[in-house]
Amino acid sequence: MRGDGVPAQLNEQTIRAALVTWADVVYLQTKRLWDSTEHLFAAARDERIREQHVEQGSPAEWQGFVDEASRELTPRALNTAHADKYFLLLAVAQVIKCASRLPDDGLPSFGHESTLTLLRNIEEHWEDPTGRSATELRESIPDIAPGRLRFDGKRVWIEDVSLADVVEWVSSVELRVRERASRLGPELPPRDSAQWLMDMPPNLQLHLLARLADDG
Repeated sequence: MRGDGVPAQLNEQTIRAALVTWADVVYLQTKRLWDSTEHLFAAARDERIREQHVEQGSPAEWQGFVDEASRELTPRALNTAHADKYFLLLAVAQVIKCASRLPDDGLPSFGHESTLTLLRNIEEHWEDPTGRSATELRESIPDIAPGRLRFDGKRVWIEDVSLADVVEWVSSVELRVRERASRLGPELPPRDSAQWLMDMPPNLQLHLLARLADDG
């Protein structure tokens, strides 16, 4: 035991427990990021509708439509989405770290682990645009910059990685880790599947349930 109370060497079951904890944070942040991104893009759309109304001379026949376009694109909306993205990437990076320390668990690979870790790094070190992570990302994303999100009404994207794919991978890893822990003991606390489903945006629920059932 080190002086700070952390074991000098972590056993695999401790790492599995940490992975399950961070996976739950990913699900929590998935819901938050989806909600804040959906609000952000809806507010931007409403603001553009109001601008177009003025540009067209404020036609009376638009008024009902304009009245419904009431959301405001505020600094708080931007900051909320940015924070939710950052904390999602932080939680995902922790899942990646835990998974890399369980080589014998046969966990599924994602293919975006390195990219997501680098994206987390540039959000953390936004003040260093010439740092290692930013430099490496520019090889595949020349205009990379912190804080960017894309939303097409159905999916949230962090650069070329969709939120749906991130959650699907984390869920698959978590379920495999739980299965491994149940065989090797001691078992981990049970998964709150109802809460997991509540954390998923509605358009992801059926997709994820079907994919995870196929994997199972």
